[in-house]
Amino acid sequence: MIDFFSNWDMINRIRQKSFPVFRRCLLLFLVFFVHIDMKSQSFVVYSNADDGFVNIRKEPNAKADILSALYNGKEGANLLEGGNKYWYKVEKDGVIGYVNKRFVKLKKSTNSQPTTQEINRELDKLDRGMTMDECRRILGEPDDKSKRSTEGHIFEQWFYYNKYYLKFDNGFLIVYANINNYKKNLKLIQDYYKK
Repeated sequence: MIDFFSNWDMINRIRQKSFPVFRRCLLLFLVFFVHIDMKSQSFVVYSNADDGFVNIRKEPNAKADILSALYNGKEGANLLEGGNKYWYKVEKDGVIGYVNKRFVKLKKSTNSQPTTQEINRELDKLDRGMTMDECRRILGEPDDKSKRSTEGHIFEQWFYYNKYYLKFDNGFLIVYANINNYKKNLKLIQDYYKK
């Protein structure tokens, strides 16, 4: 990572030598790469509010509907693009909303856990009826599998930790879901078996 502030002395020396074109090009180059590096990193938003939590709101204003809450402690929300001067846009457990910057702190993400939007983009590539090989080509090998047989059916479940859940019937995809929303998608699975 190119740190803009650690290169400040070098920038001042170049500026004093009066190389206006070179100076402008160098500054643009540094600012451009600092901006790209910041974009490539993921950040997590943590609550540090005095009352123990901060509300996640539908719109970036204090009068907007409350969608969820972010509690003080280890629980965090993924930072998304699209906030403004006073509000961060965040995603927590599939809920996308805004938190006031005064009540949170921002930290670099130490793991590469994907956001719900990233997971859903991958799931959009799948379709019911796909074979196991087709799913494997799109998502790669699962982290865990389970298999059971009933009369005329071989059910196989694939788990991609912190990402996806897939279920196959006789080798064909019948259910796929964001594993973080597994409980919400349990109804999907139950509805399938009612058919």
